[in-house]
Amino acid sequence: MIRISLAAVLLIAGGAVAPGQQAESAKEAPRERYPFFTDAESRLILDFYRPGSGHLPPGLQKRAGPAPPVPAKAPARGGTLPAAWEKSAEPFPQDLERRLTTPPAGYRRVLQGTVALLIQDSTRLIVDALDVTRR
Repeated sequence: MIRISLAAVLLIAGGAVAPGQQAESAKEAPRERYPFFTDAESRLILDFYRPGSGHLPPGLQKRAGPAPPVPAKAPARGGTLPAAWEKSAEPFPQDLERRLTTPPAGYRRVLQGTVALLIQDSTRLIVDALDVTRR
């Protein structure tokens, strides 16, 4: 006759947790994963707007009349895009969009001044930001 201890049965069953402890997976809430600019996309965007390329972001183009007001705070990852900025945000040029992968459903890329943004459409959440003047 084979004697099996209770601890061995629990280990074989795959759920050996000491009394009063929770399994690690039960403690951690699942985190939402957001898309981001990949390294390759960042290089393409920075190269597209590099000095001498002939492409200037809207924030650096020469304009007739007074310069647009500079926002007090640059758009940053994790923030929401204010409604006033959303109106002045411009989509990426078609030539640049063709070089990049398609953003996931519900997301879009825009330029706000000299910052490239990846935005969640439903919440206006800025999930990634890239300063195109960075070298």
